[in-house]
Amino acid sequence: VIEYTFERVPVNEEDRRLDEEIKNNLEEIGFEKMILEAKANFLVSKGKKARKK
Repeated sequence: VIEYTFERVPVNEEDRRLDEEIKNNLEEIGFEKMILEAKANFLVSKGKKARKK
């Protein structure tokens, strides 16, 4: 029985390695973006507190 998962199945080891590398890069980019957004939000809130004083 073959289950269709809507994912491309790598034909060989090189394709499998490239797919994994791309997936890891996308995860890293997402993580870095989250850190930058958190840092920006922190700096904005810090700036608002400074203006209130």
